[in-house]
Amino acid sequence: MARVEIELNGRFYAVGCEDGQENRLREIAAFVDTRMRALAGDRSNVSEPQTLVLTLLTLADQMFDLKAELARARTSGSKESAEGAASLPAATEERYASFVEALAARVDAVASRLARV
Repeated sequence: MARVEIELNGRFYAVGCEDGQENRLREIAAFVDTRMRALAGDRSNVSEPQTLVLTLLTLADQMFDLKAELARARTSGSKESAEGAASLPAATEERYASFVEALAARVDAVASRLARV
């Protein structure tokens, strides 16, 4: 297992990840850091844990929206197929579904690791 030092809102954290996933973890951390800084803005009265919680809730909200959108696309895709309208090939739809589900799992894993810090 590899250890990566990431920076979130000016603080450094040592986080473990699978070997070979170091760059991906850094990329995710940079994304989260950008979101944290945007949410914190000029609010000096918001503590770092509060900023982290708000960031995680915002990202989870977006993930839930993506899951709902995927579910709607699947439902709409089956209706369109049943009606003879053009829809995504099943293989493409499954690739998209797998991608969103993998992304959701990664966000959940990062959130769990950060919650333990």
